[in-house]
Amino acid sequence: MNWLTLGYRLPRDLEVTFYKANEPLPEEIQAAKENHQAVCEKCKGVGYRGRCGVYEIMQVTERLQSLITAGAPTEQIKEVAVEEGMKTLLAYSLNLVHQGHTTLAEVERVTFTDTGLEAELKAKRKTSLTCRVCGAEAKPEWLDCPYCTTPRFAIE
Repeated sequence: MNWLTLGYRLPRDLEVTFYKANEPLPEEIQAAKENHQAVCEKCKGVGYRGRCGVYEIMQVTERLQSLITAGAPTEQIKEVAVEEGMKTLLAYSLNLVHQGHTTLAEVERVTFTDTGLEAELKAKRKTSLTCRVCGAEAKPEWLDCPYCTTPRFAIE
């Protein structure tokens, strides 16, 4: 039997037209509202409109099932799930920031956790032990190549 587990968050969705046209600071938005100046009709000067979904779906494989049955720590289960291809809430959220759907501040507010980041980093360290620039072998604990100083990976 195939089991799936699902985690989700609902960060606010950017009102792109307002942000690109104005790039306002929170103080500027508040001042405009207080002075009854025109603000974006779609978002009323907030800068966000609605919410977008961020999902983390873990397919419970035999390996994960044995870890769960053995009572393994959550961090270990998450690390293995990421190794097996699960995209974490953090990784999914950062993709939405890159695509312009939300902001880093919103990602930090809604999805950022140390365990999510740690699982991402551990999985990346295990799969990228060769520098993509100079080809040197790296150790799992190194974040940058010591020979050419290139970061080993970036969270996608």
